[in-house]
Amino acid sequence: MPTDAAPTATVPTETATNDAASANAASTDDAPTDAGPATVGLADARARAAGTTGVPSFDELPTLPGSGIQHAWDVWGRGDNLGTLNRLTGPVVAAATACVRTGERIGLSLPVGLPDPGFFGRKALSHHFTPMMGGTAWDDWVDGFYLQCSSQWDGLRHVGTSDGWYGGWRGQPADDLRPLGIQHWAEHGIIGRGVLVDLASFAARDAGHEAADDAGRTGPAAGQADTAGQADTAGQADTAGQADTAGQADTAGGRAGSPAGGRDRYDPFGRVTFRPDDIAAALRAQGVSLRDGDILCVRTGWTDRYLELDAAGRSALADAMQEVTGHPSAGLAGSEDMARFLWNSGVAAVACDNPSVEVVPGDPADGSLHRRLIPGLGMAIGELFSFAELAAACARTGRYEFLFVAVPLNVTGAVGSPANAVAIL
Repeated sequence: MPTDAAPTATVPTETATNDAASANAASTDDAPTDAGPATVGLADARARAAGTTGVPSFDELPTLPGSGIQHAWDVWGRGDNLGTLNRLTGPVVAAATACVRTGERIGLSLPVGLPDPGFFGRKALSHHFTPMMGGTAWDDWVDGFYLQCSSQWDGLRHVGTSDGWYGGWRGQPADDLRPLGIQHWAEHGIIGRGVLVDLASFAARDAGHEAADDAGRTGPAAGQADTAGQADTAGQADTAGQADTAGQADTAGGRAGSPAGGRDRYDPFGRVTFRPDDIAAALRAQGVSLRDGDILCVRTGWTDRYLELDAAGRSALADAMQEVTGHPSAGLAGSEDMARFLWNSGVAAVACDNPSVEVVPGDPADGSLHRRLIPGLGMAIGELFSFAELAAACARTGRYEFLFVAVPLNVTGAVGSPANAVAIL
């Protein structure tokens, strides 16, 4: 997830993907005050958290006074640096090893040099080599290495709100390297049961069924159905990259741009919004369910589409993506319902293959998923993962669970890290 605002002395340095379109952008981007991060309903949530699970449901979480989003700052205690990675307990990780059947290993990261050119103004890294010991050994180093330039983890320093960073910390990343730095995630890694939800295949299959159904209709009925759904208009807008036109059609509940509404052709470069029902339906179709501590791997097909572009296509895309909302992409809804679904499902992390996890541009009525997940719930999220080979293996075996292993770079104070992830089947 990129930066779209310059660092200041008093406000978190990043804005979320959809703040430009978010209805609550004004409240989430206000500078933090010196007052402590008072909460709403904290005592009630604490009391409920003392139940059998020890973790309140989403609707039992208190809300932050500035942004109004639910927060989990007291679930694992103030000063916590792991967020939802606390769900990766010893027993959870041990149980995840049962997912290894064949030992097949599949890398889930793009080469560090991709995307090239970089997105959001990030420059390409420069790789240097130097001989040692009279040329019988070599050393190398890189310059201009943006830690979030490729497949990446967004750490808990990446996005904050007017109420502070996750846990209520109100410092600035450059001034204090210890709180919420990626080094805390690197100490034990991100290891657990991975579950792939192949939304790209599910959406494409659904679109195919819709097209077949339409082909079987005759006369005005078929045309009326297309007009009501506005599928053709939204599809044309997405293909042309006209985000505003597509956005008019892209709303929840079965209209064009939402997988439930059907499309002539699913396009991950279009503004397609996946909602909790879409994830649940795809998981059911795959015959897999989520459990506490899972790493949810979301395939939209965005990275696959990117890798199909030639050099000119990649340059044109990078030019369009100088700004966060510069080019539409399929992704998760930024809604409270999506945050509720992810929290209540018990996942420890969400890794996606698109640039921003959430749909771009976002729906102002939904708000920002980055704001809800990172500073609110302390949820680990990843972007630009590469899931095509994994999806093929899962489809071949009919098994969508695996051991997920990722170890972020142990860079003290880092805001993010390369994904460094592998699936073991």
